[in-house]
Amino acid sequence: MATTFTKQRLKAVLTSVSDRVLEQPWSNPLLFAIAGGLAAVIVFGAKREHPLTAAAVGLLVAGAALAVGAAIGFLFAIPRAVQEPAERRGALAQFETPYQVNTNLEQISDWLTKIVVGLGLVEITKIPAAFTSLAVFVATAFGEPAVPPSVAGVIISYFAVGGFLVFYIWTRLLLTYEFTRADRAARQSPEFYEGLIEALLYQPPPRGYETALEVGEEFLKRFGEGNWRVWRALACAHGQKYSYLKADDKTAQPELDLAREQALKAVKRVLALNPGETDSMRTLWDPKRVTPEENDLEVFYNDDPTGEFKKLLGEPGGTT
Repeated sequence: MATTFTKQRLKAVLTSVSDRVLEQPWSNPLLFAIAGGLAAVIVFGAKREHPLTAAAVGLLVAGAALAVGAAIGFLFAIPRAVQEPAERRGALAQFETPYQVNTNLEQISDWLTKIVVGLGLVEITKIPAAFTSLAVFVATAFGEPAVPPSVAGVIISYFAVGGFLVFYIWTRLLLTYEFTRADRAARQSPEFYEGLIEALLYQPPPRGYETALEVGEEFLKRFGEGNWRVWRALACAHGQKYSYLKADDKTAQPELDLAREQALKAVKRVLALNPGETDSMRTLWDPKRVTPEENDLEVFYNDDPTGEFKKLLGEPGGTT
């Protein structure tokens, strides 16, 4: 069953990729050109004294050149994350990392142009000699009778350029699209929001809890109010807000009361959705059980005018 499922998934992925490849207007001509080159190599090998050996060697040389060109094309075109995205509205703007096409090919072209001008035409003359030596070396692989080095040079050049063009454009169009799609899908998932809210609770106030509250509200709008873990994080964020505001003598009492009410509401939602979390919430509220890192509700232990927190989080039958 597992093997069948894996095969189906692999087939679906390959079908999706092939469909996207065929959608590109430039794709078929380049692929036909490479296929035609491979056919020419096979025909050339068939005319040799040892046709199978010659054809195999020719295909190996073509494949090697194609792989080198493809690797270079891939490296030049691989997408990269934008380091300084444009400013956007919303709580998640600072956490977005959209992708853009890589411009290294243009940069390297510019660098090579400057190097060529600096080194002069004398250094350029070494490139043909090096390529000729490579062609002579490869020609010896075809066996007797000897193959002209020019044939080996044509095979190397043809497939290296073809591999570069195909993989450069495929990477630039398809991989950039897939990276962006996967990145957006991950950032639109509930798990991303949950992890982000939790991480923000450990950031310095007020920015940490402010952003956590914004992201939490966004979560509730997108995915509903049925996730107790998000409500727990919101309770902690409101607790941090209350502590921060209370430390400021200029804070008005109504603002403090509102922060306390919102924290209490979040605690009630947690316990309504998951009563088994009562003890966990106590560890955030009871001074005897809190830790320096997990004490977001401790401020309400002695600052509880209505006694609601004690009713919810006090030990059953005890005098916490």
